[in-house]
Amino acid sequence: MIPVAKKGYLLPKEPWNDFAENDGQERKQVATDTQFSQVAAWSPYIIMAALLVLSRTVEPLKAWLTGFNISWTGLLGTELKAGFATLYAPGAFFVLVCILGFFLFRMKSSAIKESISVSCKSMVPTIISLGASVPMVKIFLNSGENASGLASMPVALADTLAGSMGAVWAWVSPIVGIFGAFLSGSATFSNMMFSGLQYSVADNIGANHALILAMQGIGANAGNMMCVMNVVAAATVVGMAGRESEIIRKTMPVALGYALVAGTIAALWGGF
Repeated sequence: MIPVAKKGYLLPKEPWNDFAENDGQERKQVATDTQFSQVAAWSPYIIMAALLVLSRTVEPLKAWLTGFNISWTGLLGTELKAGFATLYAPGAFFVLVCILGFFLFRMKSSAIKESISVSCKSMVPTIISLGASVPMVKIFLNSGENASGLASMPVALADTLAGSMGAVWAWVSPIVGIFGAFLSGSATFSNMMFSGLQYSVADNIGANHALILAMQGIGANAGNMMCVMNVVAAATVVGMAGRESEIIRKTMPVALGYALVAGTIAALWGGF
């Protein structure tokens, strides 16, 4: 992408230079005479990457980190349970590296206060989106745990969709993946929500399971470019808060075109 950008390909005709004018935030410049080398500037990212790799590959460290676990059982009177490995979560490493950064760059107290204040304010829209989407995903996935013996939401949806859209499922499958990412905020959540549905539809219409699940994964990744949480987070970072609908309108045709191409290949390959 760097060589492409340097050549000027696929760049807008008019540069986007209105980011700072649209974020509605007042910024204070904190004066500093400190100079940093390239190595120092990259060091937080290097430390973060090293911590993530070590925590996942060094078994004693991994065991120690996963030992700190907050868990809940018998949720809402069911057998469902949930847990959170506090120190093993990537967020814990971000907090640690952030604290190290204060000392590494010898930041003044005013600069520390300003950075924390701006960061917390920018996270508010993302927290609201996460607070709505994560419970929705959990309910969808665990809806089969009910006293009435009803089928889970993915299975019920699969039965309905297989009868009405089975003949064109090669094209519908990636769109379902896009829809899941749009609602939940990530390809991972989309796959968690709808892989069961896709598998059930493949069963009902006699399609190749691997092919249909691949279409789900492709659609989920395409949906990342227009999912609400990603758009809110990105818009906040670059100073375009309040213009999320504009971003989604521009990325939606690209995501749908991506799904259409993938679905056509799947239809030809799978004999739909």
